[in-house]
Amino acid sequence: MVRSLVLYLGIVQALGLLAVSQNNAPDTPQPGSVEAIASATTDPRFLSPWVSYLPESKTVPSPLTYLGRITGAPG
Repeated sequence: MVRSLVLYLGIVQALGLLAVSQNNAPDTPQPGSVEAIASATTDPRFLSPWVSYLPESKTVPSPLTYLGRITGAPG
């Protein structure tokens, strides 16, 4: 039982170190998305850095590209 616990904790620690060691660059905002989200947000308190832009992707179309506007925008 103790051996299993030690093995489990070692694996968890190794995975944690692997995740930290990888260089995960932040997303690149899609041009125009920061301004569109800021103009549709009623109060700056509601604008978290995690949701203040749409990430740019070559494979997944964003709502701004697909719909022509951001999701949740007035109108």
